[in-house]
Amino acid sequence: MVAMMRDRGVTLVELMVVVSVITILIIALGFNYVGWMGAYKIEKETKDIYADLLNVRSMAITRGQNYFMDFPTATTYRLIEDTNNNAAADPGAGDAILPTYPKTVEHAITWNAGGTMVINKRGIMTPGTVCFAALNSETDPDYDCVVIAETRVNMGKLATQIFSGGPCNAANCVAK
Repeated sequence: MVAMMRDRGVTLVELMVVVSVITILIIALGFNYVGWMGAYKIEKETKDIYADLLNVRSMAITRGQNYFMDFPTATTYRLIEDTNNNAAADPGAGDAILPTYPKTVEHAITWNAGGTMVINKRGIMTPGTVCFAALNSETDPDYDCVVIAETRVNMGKLATQIFSGGPCNAANCVAK
């Protein structure tokens, strides 16, 4: 008779334990998902600017043209072709902003060299570092900075995040 009673279903206590475990797992995964998405967005923005720099450098060499990258706001950047050949970034005076630019990003961009980055027709670039500011310690991206040397571009990770007082420079950006 006891064996037949067990085959009929589950008790309310067993059901409550299972529902509680599932609820705890959903909450834990939800917090991980939010942090993961924040890190993913910063990594994507870092990889986008890295790819844009490599592409514009290649264009400068193959076309024999100067290009510029500037940061008109804290969350936008644009690439400009020196179509009037005056070695200055002046889109209002004939220079062309490349199609699909300016690009807007979600996280604040810091360009530590200030002003406009120059990529000359030989592919030599203005040295500096581009950093993306994470919003909090829960966001821990693998890549959040780009170090630009005259002839090389490297992605990296900030040793000390900007929100923690870390500088945006090559010494703080550890290449990966």
